[in-house]
Amino acid sequence: MPFVNAGEASEAGRHAQSHMQTLMEMLFKLAEAAALRNKDEPEPKAADKTLQDAEPSLSDSLESHVERDALHDSVSRLSDGKGEGLVYRAEGFSVFRHTETMGTTYQVTTPDGEPLLTFEQVGNDLYLIEDRLSLELKQDLLAAGERLQTSDLASVLHHPNPKVVMTTMGEAAPAGTRAAWVTQQMLQGRNSFTPDHSNFQFDRDTCGNLSVTDRTNQQVLLYMTPSGQVTCTMNVEQLEQFKPAFNRLQSYETQQAAAKGVGQAAQSSKGSKTVQLALER
Repeated sequence: MPFVNAGEASEAGRHAQSHMQTLMEMLFKLAEAAALRNKDEPEPKAADKTLQDAEPSLSDSLESHVERDALHDSVSRLSDGKGEGLVYRAEGFSVFRHTETMGTTYQVTTPDGEPLLTFEQVGNDLYLIEDRLSLELKQDLLAAGERLQTSDLASVLHHPNPKVVMTTMGEAAPAGTRAAWVTQQMLQGRNSFTPDHSNFQFDRDTCGNLSVTDRTNQQVLLYMTPSGQVTCTMNVEQLEQFKPAFNRLQSYETQQAAAKGVGQAAQSSKGSKTVQLALER
């Protein structure tokens, strides 16, 4: 059916219509030819598909290089100016540095010494040898490095409240940060405390310094100044013993804050007395 009445269409209009119909016919023929060509071509083998899928894109390659450089930056900032061997001991990992003639090797391990991340730096060239970091540790390590771009290590690590350091750095916080916060909570309102069935003794001296002592040999395992500087010599097993206490105290603190909020809101309502009695129970 023509698009316009033949009696009303101009010669130019008929020419345009004929041109459009010819163009449409050509497009349909090209589409049919492409369909036949695709039908005749053999399907790619499974191995070929696997190789195509496995081939990294340019964006993937750039992203991996950016992450590699960011991780190296974080590790080097944590170990800045600390010599050789064990250069940083965190709650969730340890950092080692070894310098040889060919270059410098950085290694991140679990607290028990299992390798997680290894870099080799030769001149300006950086090589990622191994990356087995969990997502949680990687996020904490990258966040710590980003924080240290604008602040020096001492100002980030030293805080009167160890929980602030733990919240800021996560598993990248210095080893003993959890234990220091637990010690603060244990000594609220008292200068000495020895839990039942525990090898630890918690003390506060007249200057406000906190300490944790091993009762079996009287060795000081942790020492914290009022400014927040923590010195910790606990082994991996001893540090692990503070994790459940940290989690329980943190949960209790959250519950208390929630209860306090409920109590404050209830005081401004007509049923304040009923709510307060329920909280007291």
